[in-house]
Amino acid sequence: MDIPVRTTALTAQDELSPAWWVLAAHGGSGATALARMWGPAADAAGAWPAGIDEAVESPYVVLVARESAAGLAAAHDVLSAYYDAQLDAELIGLVTVAAAPRLPTEIRGYLDVVGQAAPAHWRIGWHRHWLVMDTDDLPTWQIGDTAVATRREQPHQVPADMATTGNAVAEAIHHHLTDLYGPQPPHAGDVVPLSA
Repeated sequence: MDIPVRTTALTAQDELSPAWWVLAAHGGSGATALARMWGPAADAAGAWPAGIDEAVESPYVVLVARESAAGLAAAHDVLSAYYDAQLDAELIGLVTVAAAPRLPTEIRGYLDVVGQAAPAHWRIGWHRHWLVMDTDDLPTWQIGDTAVATRREQPHQVPADMATTGNAVAEAIHHHLTDLYGPQPPHAGDVVPLSA
C-alpha cells in the first residue's frame, strides 16, 4: 500500500500539532478510534506527515493495523515502503488491534514477524463495546493517565491496554527527544546547535 507523504506541515483541527500521528496501514485498522481516544494524538488522514518542521508539526507516527492476514500484510508493506523511502517522518512503532476476541493461531507467527519489523510493537486487545459506540463517544486518555483495572470493562473507561500503550508511545518519543537533545529537550525558542 502506497501512503502519500505530505509536502507541507500538517496540523490537527485546533491548529496545534499533536504529540504523534496515528496512521492507518489499511481501512478498518482502528486508527481513527485510537486517534480519538489518545488525547495527544491525531489521525494522519492517510498520509505521512512531512516531518520537515518540528516547530510546526510533529514528525512522530504510530502505524496501526488490524490483527488479520490482510491487516498484517498491509502493515508489512507500509513498513517496507517506509524503510525504503527514508522519510523525514519518524516511525515510533506499530500498534496492532485485535480483530477477534482470540488471536487465531494461524496469524500468531505472522504477527510476530511483522511486529519485529517495526521499531516497537504494541497490541490492543479485543474491546467488544467499541463495536457499538460512536467514535465521538469513546473515552479519552491523556499522557500519564493510568487505567483502573476492573473485573468487567466499562465503555466509558479507557481500557488498560490503551493507557499502557499510550504511555509507552509517549515514553518512546521522550527517549527519542532525549537522544537528540540530551536530558532536557529544548523549549520553544531555544537555539539548538547543529554540531558540537
